[in-house]
Formats: sequence, structure tokens, C-alpha cells
Amino acid sequence: MARWWSVVLFVGLTTSLAAGFPPGPPASPEIQAKPRPRVAVNQGQRGRVIAFDKESLTINPAVQMLTQLDRKAPPRRFVFSATLKAGGYEPQILNQFRYAMADLKVGDIIQVEYDRLGDVETCTMFSILSRPGGRVPPARDPNPLHSSQHHERANAEQDLVERGIPLPERLQEKLPTVPSPSIPPAAP
Repeated sequence: MARWWSVVLFVGLTTSLAAGFPPGPPASPEIQAKPRPRVAVNQGQRGRVIAFDKESLTINPAVQMLTQLDRKAPPRRFVFSATLKAGGYEPQILNQFRYAMADLKVGDIIQVEYDRLGDVETCTMFSILSRPGGRVPPARDPNPLHSSQHHERANAEQDLVERGIPLPERLQEKLPTVPSPSIPPAAP
């Protein structure tokens, strides 16, 4: 009971003290007029390529990877990074992101990795996930340690979706078998 009264007393005192002080001075006009830039690093967006040139890339944002695209979302434009503009690719550990601008085609379904500063979104790297009606090219400088390369799996998944061809045995994920404990039957 005493704790309840102490909480009421504390809240009552703090609100009455705060109400007695005038608000602080407003911020200077320079601070009020200066918007903070929107900054984001290592963001991702999937979509279908609708246009690209040597400077930028425009996609329709995707809802699902291969089939359904969100027609309500406006197209998004990404400026290529200096490395991609120079014809190179970002050296990454994950080989599915080792693509250059020369590998890109209109209609590709891609994953764009980008950084944002203010209203400018810069494509730092991209992965070709699917090329409807075509074949995903091999990634540049693929990692030989992977048992299956990114383009092989992407093409196999595309064959499954477009033609109903099952995934080859070597590309099917093997799930570990976990021994299940025997459960004794319930007593009647």
C-alpha cells in the first residue's frame, strides 16, 4: 500500500514541477532550416530491371523473387558506384554479387545492394537472381570452393519455375536427419 502512494506522490510532484518551468528558447533558424540527410548503408532491394545506362539502373521493386512484382510501388533508380561505372565489380566474399554492368540485361530480376545519402541511392553491387526466358550468366571470379555456383542454382530454380524441371540431385539441399526418440504409447 505504501508503494502505491509513493508512486502517486512522485508522479504528482514531477508533473507539477515540470509544469512550473517555462519552455526553453526555440532553436536558431539555421538549425531549424537545416534538414539532416537520410543515411543508410548496405541496404537491399529486389526487383526487375526496367532500364539502365552507364550511369544508373532503374528497377520495379519486387514482392517475391521470381514471380510477382509489386506494380503499385514506383520504380526505383540507383546510381552506379564508381567501381561499377569503371566496368568492374566489388570484390566480395559471396560470389553471387560479383557481377559487372556488362552482365546486366533489361528484364533481369536482381538484388541490388545500395547505400543512401540524402536522396541519392548508390548501387554498390548487384546479383542476378533470374533472367526470365534466358540464362543467368556465371558470376565474375567465382569462388571455386563452393560446391555449386550461384548461376547454376539460379538457372535450375528458373527451370523449375518456368518449365517444371526438377532441381538436379546435386543442387537439392540435404537436410540432416535427426534421430527421434521413441515415444512410448499412452497408457489407456
